[in-house]
Amino acid sequence: MRLRLWHRLFLAFAVLSVAIIAGFVAWQQRNFREGFSTYLNEVTRQRLQVAGERLAEAYSDHGGSWEFLRRDPRAFDAYVDPFRLKHKITSEEPRGAGGPPPQAEPPTPPPDGGPGPREMPPADMPPRMSAASRVLLLDATGASVT
Repeated sequence: MRLRLWHRLFLAFAVLSVAIIAGFVAWQQRNFREGFSTYLNEVTRQRLQVAGERLAEAYSDHGGSWEFLRRDPRAFDAYVDPFRLKHKITSEEPRGAGGPPPQAEPPTPPPDGGPGPREMPPADMPPRMSAASRVLLLDATGASVT
């Protein structure tokens, strides 16, 4: 069976259309990946800029020494990524009466029987892919502070 001219033209245009759409989808995915990666890098850079300012202020508050971070390595995580790790910086004195900060009551499950609050991982488990796990702080001699 021999294809008529309009059948051949239809198939050629269909193949061409599919190829163009596939190329456009591949181009869009590549651009999205590059743009999203650029966005994530910029957000990380901004957060680390703020963390650097907080660390510089803490360094001067502690008399120009990193000992407060060497004594409590989790404090570094709190300076670098305070939203990810809910850890009170233990090197600072609590404000107020001078006693320890009040303990928060455990959350109660919702009354409608829905899913309760998510449980936090154990304290000895390192945070997954936190900014602090990818950052290294060196002192003036080049030794690691954390």
